[in-house]
Amino acid sequence: MGEVGLGSPVTIDGTPGRAPEDDARPGRLQVVNHCCRPENNCDSVMIMCETTFLSLYVLVSNVQIAAGTEVTFPYQENHVENGTPVIARGAFWQDADSLTVVPRGMRVIRCQCQQICPNGWGRLEKKRPPPSLPPPS
Repeated sequence: MGEVGLGSPVTIDGTPGRAPEDDARPGRLQVVNHCCRPENNCDSVMIMCETTFLSLYVLVSNVQIAAGTEVTFPYQENHVENGTPVIARGAFWQDADSLTVVPRGMRVIRCQCQQICPNGWGRLEKKRPPPSLPPPS
């Protein structure tokens, strides 16, 4: 716990990926639901503490959000390097079509942020065991 100039206690989750280019924005925390652009109603913005130089990511609304509306933001953004679309190694979402090798016990989950994700993203997730039935009585 700490305070980073916002006047509120802040818990900093120190679990970014192992490589410097890994995505460590709030999508790692999975506490606010995801929605790809243009349907998201918040954006992730980095604030840098001028004393400690720690960075803190906060959500800022990009539209007026009515009471009772779910808050959503894109867990990651498309970006291009040297004319090629790039997704950071270890990012939450990957190109779903690139997930062709599915390890045993895993399955591909496709982003359904807008029925069909405009980015075509997916991720690997552990298969859930079927619910156990109660013994016959």
